[in-house]
Amino acid sequence: MNRFLYLIFLFFVGIECGILSWEENQQLKTYCGTKPGPLEQFSSRRRNILGGVPISGSQAPWAVRIRFGNRRCSATIISPRHILSASHCVISHQGDYDPILTQSTAFCNENDWVFTQNNNLFYVTNQKDELVSEKVSKIILFNYCYRADPVYDDMMIWELKEDIQLNDFAQPACISNNPSLQATYTNVRMTSYGHNSTNMKNTDRKGISILRKGDFMIESLANSGSAFIIVDQHQKYYVRTGDSGGSVINDVNGRHFVIGVASCTEGSDPFKTIITSVYAHFNQICQYTGVC
Repeated sequence: MNRFLYLIFLFFVGIECGILSWEENQQLKTYCGTKPGPLEQFSSRRRNILGGVPISGSQAPWAVRIRFGNRRCSATIISPRHILSASHCVISHQGDYDPILTQSTAFCNENDWVFTQNNNLFYVTNQKDELVSEKVSKIILFNYCYRADPVYDDMMIWELKEDIQLNDFAQPACISNNPSLQATYTNVRMTSYGHNSTNMKNTDRKGISILRKGDFMIESLANSGSAFIIVDQHQKYYVRTGDSGGSVINDVNGRHFVIGVASCTEGSDPFKTIITSVYAHFNQICQYTGVC
């Protein structure tokens, strides 16, 4: 998107202080997705993790955790002021309020449900459990005013009041409006913070949240193109509690693009996962973040 079209777009959707400027967006494009970090493994005593391969945060510096109250999810840094994740991490339907959300102001912006708040009750942390930000000013749930159903649509943005401090454990992934990045039979990678317990849903609370990666293939589109399904044909990797909102990454010419966020398993098959598509929501992401 060139500068003229970008300015016209923001003129019609409205400009807010949290949105990246044209210059900031152009600068972001020069470094997003360029820092995978050195290839390193955890010590051998922590390698036998169910559902994926444990990695260091420097190998996936876009991968962060979000939390408020008792809720925990995975997420992706897409700019110094914006975090991408799954809507159901915050709320499953319009009646499923966490008490913390009652301290926020909620309104519909066309099809999207927007929460604004000034309390430091929402947290973003990295793989080392270091605080990345607690300055969350706005939460946007895509299309929840149209249909409050995460099976239908499951993507949200957290807007931050201040830029995060970028380092080897906190760097943005790129986004793209190129549909070929989510083409059927494309090999992709997921990075997320699921637990390491043999108890799949971690109901015994013994599992520890660990950053992991898994290799998948895109099997098909879903939900009228708003999502796609990934599968591990070797049945080694699958999503678990804590993986929701995790990053699905396509590496293109040395750059790391987040093409979707983990939503839920497909039916009863734990090796198939529904992924909410970045391409299908690119215009909404651009509208609310300036990442275009």
